[in-house]
Amino acid sequence: MPEPQGKDLTRYAMAINLAITLAEAGNLAEATKLLFELVEEFSEAASAHGYLGWFLSQLGRHKEAIEQSSHAIRLAPESERASFIHFEVLWEAGKRIEALDEMKRLLKVRPSQVYEQIIKKWQDALAQDE
Repeated sequence: MPEPQGKDLTRYAMAINLAITLAEAGNLAEATKLLFELVEEFSEAASAHGYLGWFLSQLGRHKEAIEQSSHAIRLAPESERASFIHFEVLWEAGKRIEALDEMKRLLKVRPSQVYEQIIKKWQDALAQDE
């Protein structure tokens, strides 16, 4: 099934929120399980793939995390949230060049407050080092 609609959208949103709550409570395994079920049912839902990638990354399952967050980018290439999650997943996997490439990719498509804040922090840190 593609993106959730109608009653499915409500159920989908509740499941995403539950997964986030579980992850914040430290239950990444349950959150991940729930999201795997969601992406199976709603294969075109970028947010489910993105959050699944993020949680897999936190579990150290970097290859799977990159696959999921990359899929979210393919589904929603202009999404700041999907891009930032993919950036974080790549960064945590030690793929810093690819993470920076993702930042540049989104900034070519649209402005991003999140990335602008990161760049400002880096610039400030560099200025302090000088």
